[in-house]
Amino acid sequence: MINRTVRLDDLQSVLGSDHECFLSSASSKTAAVLTDVFLDSREVSAGSVFMALPGAELNGEDFVEDAIQRGAVVIIADKGVCQRLSASHKNVTFISVKNPRALVGTIADLFYPEKPKTLVAVTGTNGKSSVVDFIRQLWTLLGIKAASLGTIGTLFEGERLSYGLTTMDALALRKEFALLVEKGVTHVAMEASSHGLDQQRLCGIEVDISAFTNISHEHLDYHKNFKNYLDAKLMLFKKHTKKQGYAVLNADCAQIKAIKAACGQQRIVLFGRNGQDLCIEKIEFVDNLQRLFVRFFGRQYQIELPLMGWFQGYNVVCAIGVIIAGFSPDERHEKLEALIKLAKHLKPVPGRLEKAGSYNGANIYVDFAHTPDSLEAVLKAVRHQTDQRICVVFGCGGNRDSTKRKLMGEIAENAADYVIITDDNPRFEDPEKIRKAIKRYCPKAHEIGDRHLAIRQAIMDLNPGDVLVIAGKGHETGQIRGNQVLPFSDVIAVQSVLEEVNK
Repeated sequence: MINRTVRLDDLQSVLGSDHECFLSSASSKTAAVLTDVFLDSREVSAGSVFMALPGAELNGEDFVEDAIQRGAVVIIADKGVCQRLSASHKNVTFISVKNPRALVGTIADLFYPEKPKTLVAVTGTNGKSSVVDFIRQLWTLLGIKAASLGTIGTLFEGERLSYGLTTMDALALRKEFALLVEKGVTHVAMEASSHGLDQQRLCGIEVDISAFTNISHEHLDYHKNFKNYLDAKLMLFKKHTKKQGYAVLNADCAQIKAIKAACGQQRIVLFGRNGQDLCIEKIEFVDNLQRLFVRFFGRQYQIELPLMGWFQGYNVVCAIGVIIAGFSPDERHEKLEALIKLAKHLKPVPGRLEKAGSYNGANIYVDFAHTPDSLEAVLKAVRHQTDQRICVVFGCGGNRDSTKRKLMGEIAENAADYVIITDDNPRFEDPEKIRKAIKRYCPKAHEIGDRHLAIRQAIMDLNPGDVLVIAGKGHETGQIRGNQVLPFSDVIAVQSVLEEVNK
């Protein structure tokens, strides 16, 4: 990966007047040319900058000494850290700023200025991963060098380049952009989570097109209330989308007026049942296909999708809206016709109603559904596939929004015929208490804490024609207990059970 070297005076110039420099003549010579910038002291190399950011669990100031030992010659931190440590490190330049986190993007741009030509960001409670993946797939089918960034990693030309957070921090994002540009990527679609937006992980980034999929009950343990949650998502449009950019919005959201108001002068494209631009008039389900009857910009079309779940129809229409917004008005009709034909080649997103196998004439699916809305949507989606039983294995995370337990229990009680409640990242909570809290609202459920055993029992109990959904983890490969992440994959668990019973 290529990055630029930066002079100390260039670094100081982008910080403006709102900083104070603690340096000696020795440190100014040592730091004359800077090689890179880091937020993690373990990655620091000789001649680099270390930014000591405050954090919820770990504080960067605790790792300043480690960064210096590894070769950092400039430390950016708050004033207290600089005053305390500068006297004992004469060969290191300390720069104090009031809000180091807000400057990460600005400083990262000095070292990693290259970005793909077209940037897209997608926010919403559910569907972000699917939408950015479908955007990447459709761009690629159009012959565009494209990548997607998000929960399932960085994907380019069928290869997963990295795994990461739903929204990377501002520095990691610049480094990822630089890597992608080096590979010839011109278009990137990325997820923008409410946590990422609130924690300024997109600071300094302005995208050309942004999209809003939907909003429902999620992350209230972090945001405290629904208003804060919505406000965090709307920061994508208020702070991180170009003024003359495009906003592709789900017109069926109850909060659509507030969402539109946040877009300012951006050009709005509305999709959904109530979409003025991209209207979904009807969805038919045939075997494992769905057929969408749509009206796009006043013209009638049919779209065939090899995807399960009505919500995936919405996600594809959102993706099409984003892609069309990126073309000039003269090109749009031709590109729209092409996209409608190409949609039948879309592949399912890992862990999103992913078929993991079958047993005794029953299909088994793994899905990331971990919110009330997404669990309900998935169970309704598979109802179209069978007139037999809908079976589900699920749990709720520990040390997270506990109000979801009641809602998800009620949904499982009403929408499924057979339920096993199991563990799903209990973290530091007592997993039995989590299971009992869910079961209070789903009395017909069986309770098996061991997730592998729960999956095994559900598979063994399948009758011909049943459908089993294992919800909560999707693509994930770990089970969080305490501060440990233990290896676990729902897909691998299913395959292991099937190998055992088919011997």
